[in-house]
Formats: sequence, C-alpha cells, structure tokens
Amino acid sequence: MRGGFPDHEDLFASARSFARTALEAHSVPDARRTAMDAGTALEHLIKACLARRSPVLLLDLHEKNWGPLLVALGHLPAAPRTPHSVSLSTAIDRFRVLALAGPRRDDLAELVLLRNGVVHVGANQPVDEKLFTAFLRQVDVCVTDYNATREGFWGDHLAAVDVLLTEQAGRVKRLVQSKLMMARHHFAQQFGNFSQDLVKALVGSRELPGEHESHHTCPACGALGVAEGEHRVVYDFAYDQRGDITGGAWVEFDAAAFACPACRLQLDRPEELAQAGMATTWRDDDVDPADLEPDPDYYYEHHREDSRWQR
Repeated sequence: MRGGFPDHEDLFASARSFARTALEAHSVPDARRTAMDAGTALEHLIKACLARRSPVLLLDLHEKNWGPLLVALGHLPAAPRTPHSVSLSTAIDRFRVLALAGPRRDDLAELVLLRNGVVHVGANQPVDEKLFTAFLRQVDVCVTDYNATREGFWGDHLAAVDVLLTEQAGRVKRLVQSKLMMARHHFAQQFGNFSQDLVKALVGSRELPGEHESHHTCPACGALGVAEGEHRVVYDFAYDQRGDITGGAWVEFDAAAFACPACRLQLDRPEELAQAGMATTWRDDDVDPADLEPDPDYYYEHHREDSRWQR
C-alpha cells in the first residue's frame, strides 16, 4: 500500500495466488472455495490492470473519496481517510471500457454473484464449466493487458488450465458446427437460390443498430445479422516532427453474441463467434466517437456491493 492506495504489483501477486487455489479447488471439487478464490482472483487481477494505469480508476465516484482523489492526483501528500474502492462489478465494466472485453459480461456477473453468495450467506452453489472457463479466459485477457505471461501467472498450473480450455473449445466447436448446419438448412428451405439483395428485401434489416448492437455478415448464409456487445473508443495520437498532433479516435465493437434473421443462426458467446469464423472485435465506422460517453457504473449498478481496498 502506498499512501493508502493498493500497489498494482501486490494486487497482481495476490490474484496469481488466488487463481491457482481456485484451480485446485475446482479440481476437487470444492464449490465454495472455487467461487471465493476465483472471484477474489478476478477482482485483484482486474484492479491490478486498472491501478497500473492509474489508482484513480479504482476510486468510487463519491464525495467521501475527495481526499484520496487529491492524493492520487498529486495535490495532497496523504488522505484523511482510507480510500473506498469500486466493487468488482464496477471494476469489470471500467476494465471493459479500456481494454478488450473478453468473455461475456453476464458470465462474469454470475461469477461475481456466486462469490458474493459465499461471502455473505455461505452459499454452496457449484461453479459450472461455462463460468469457470469464462474466468480462465478473462484471466488470459488481463494477464496480456498487464504485459505479463501466462507461464509466469499460472506456473505449474498452466498445463491444467490449457486442458480445461481445450476441452471447452472442443465442446464449443461441436455446438457451433451443429448450429451452422441447422442454420444453412433453414436458409435453403426458406430462400433456395434467392439473391442476397432479394433475401435482404424479404427479411429486412434495421439501417441503424441499437446502442449495444452492430451489423455483421452472417457466417452461415451471408445475410446481414446483428451482433450484441459493447462499443468503445480507441485513441491513437502522436506528434509529428513539427510537433503537430496526428492520428485520431475511432470506435471498435466487442461482440458478445450474434443473431441472423435470415437463417436464424444464434451464437451466444464470443467463443461461438470465433469458432464460426467471425471476428469478435471490429471497427464500427457507423458510430461517432463523440457520441459515446462511457458510464462504467451503469451495467452492474444492481449488483454493487460495499468494498474497501484489499491487499
């Protein structure tokens, strides 16, 4: 702890320890220990990524944090009270605004709820493979963002992690192959050899996707489908030799799911999109960066829990 703020290296080391014990508990299995340690590892790892950028990103946006905020900005030598950090749910959303989204937000939110259930009421609900795989994939995203290595994070546990991810990938591959076959069959029955223009006219599509949507070509039939996910602004500015600013900002879309109105293909998570041959992140030039005002506290507001800094 420095000046009341957690050191990102301490948070990263703690996350590494809890992630390894979560993996051990999952193999027993020990439901409470798995949920508790995986949730804690996730919290410390995401907060390490945020704190590495700036400790300000960990502050709860409340008047009680005015003193700690001034310390973080270098205007005060010490805060009159201990800083209050954001909840894990809010930290997840803040991270997703700043970095590649990773697994579905809903899966991470469910893991948060399981962890909180253990902490508050001693719940003993199993962490199913879908949620534990989401945890492992989010760890990979965070470790890369932290500029660390998977070998350094997992140590001797890496082989077991890769086995779990490989097994899950095999299940996803079989599921997606089945979905693509059924979607192509439905499309052939409905439209036969119709042209893409005629299919579009018959099916119809929204010219402007919703706030959390983006258009994408369907991997099964080639029609225009709609992906659900999150937009984020990407900045790339630099100074040229004359000292003038070059570059700009654009919007990228992190896809979490996809649906096609023509063939009824439904892909429910980023792993399924990738297995179907779709990108999970793409540039969306239909959205103006100036129109995006990220609100990291919005999505998980109903899951917020009181928290203080953890070491």
